Amino acid sequence: MAGGIFLLLEAGLEIDFSSAWRQKGEALTIALMDIIVPMVLGFACAWLLPDHYLISPDRKLMFTLFLATVLTVSAMP
Repeated sequence: MAGGIFLLLEAGLEIDFSSAWRQKGEALTIALMDIIVPMVLGFACAWLLPDHYLISPDRKLMFTLFLATVLTVSAMP
């Protein structure tokens, strides 16, 4: 656990903020696509799942939103 924290701290200290600031447009595009693409794909896959696989088919929207959120979070590096 402590090793992971130190790794993140070291990576944060190595960031060249002037370079990151110059590339803010590309970084913002990549960050948004990292959220939007998995969210849309996860939602679509869960929505197309047949109802007989679901425990409660009347709560399909809640299930699809949950699954899309989980897939989005797990897709982030």
